[in-house]
Amino acid sequence: MLRAILFTFFLFSFLFANGQYKDPKGYVASDSNQESPAKYDWEKNAKFKNYTRDSYYLVMRDSVKIAIDVYVPKVKKGHHGKFPTILHQWRYWRDFDLKWPFSWLSAPPNGPLGKFFKTVLANGYALVSVDSRGSGASEGSRAYPWTQEERDDMVEIIDHLIAQSWSDGSIGVAGASYSGTTSEFAAISKHPAVKAVVNMYSLFDVYPDNAFPGGMHNIGFTEVWGEANEALDRNELPPKAGKAKKFVKGVSIPKKIYDGRSGKGVFEKAQEEHKNNVNVNDGALTIVYRDDKAESKAAVSSDVFSPHTYWKEQDASGAAIYNWSGWFDGSYNDAAVKRYLTLTNPKNRLHYG
Repeated sequence: MLRAILFTFFLFSFLFANGQYKDPKGYVASDSNQESPAKYDWEKNAKFKNYTRDSYYLVMRDSVKIAIDVYVPKVKKGHHGKFPTILHQWRYWRDFDLKWPFSWLSAPPNGPLGKFFKTVLANGYALVSVDSRGSGASEGSRAYPWTQEERDDMVEIIDHLIAQSWSDGSIGVAGASYSGTTSEFAAISKHPAVKAVVNMYSLFDVYPDNAFPGGMHNIGFTEVWGEANEALDRNELPPKAGKAKKFVKGVSIPKKIYDGRSGKGVFEKAQEEHKNNVNVNDGALTIVYRDDKAESKAAVSSDVFSPHTYWKEQDASGAAIYNWSGWFDGSYNDAAVKRYLTLTNPKNRLHYG
């Protein structure tokens, strides 16, 4: 629990400074014409109390090693041992270690979605959490957010997961903010194993949704985001993490490679490669119009890594799309509505509360 509280505190305090707002009067908007979402008692229906964790590096097609944590419910007597999988991939540390003596207080998975992850495990889903290429404990570097290499990694990881003995071959991809957009790219890949996507509080069209709302550079966001990412890439908490620095040691580091080799030295190599990451704010400072190409290593426009550009591919994926946002979630509420209205997929749903 302490891990979840600390991580939620330092992550949301600096990453979403432009995002969520709560009405001081506690006003809750409602529409009597809207159908209420189906209710499901997760705790009452929980069937699996325990799970196993396997942390390792998976070698990609170009030899880059990606850090992965795999959680699988412990099989109960009479169960067939096959589970659907929830995949979560982002760039803000898939998990982290606490300093002694706090390290004994909580078992992973943790972070902002830790409670949700433990809930799905208890209800018979395997969970896989991934450090995106060029972040956390993973090797590689990042020229811009949601690079094509990062998206290709996800497809390769999905292939790996559905080949496991515990997998039933079905993948759901879920995430919030950065990982929410990553989830969309899972659908855009049109991988047949991806059956559902849950994108929470995430952008749809990068330029107007977040970086340049109304055509104005949201420097308050890109500057803080870039600064925070640079700190995380050094295996440090961001400047605005505050007291959390007293408790958090750093990103969780796998000790082995999937093929059985030792993982010794991989993290140190990853740290060196992270020095080549491009600060997102540096690129944003060179852009005025949405089709401008950033003056950086990648020299691409924001449309290249915007899900909106590939909406037809997402529509054709056949995956169920669950758009999740709220009235006061800054630019993300507009993004959720735009995504919902753009996609024609009959499995497209909007949860807006």
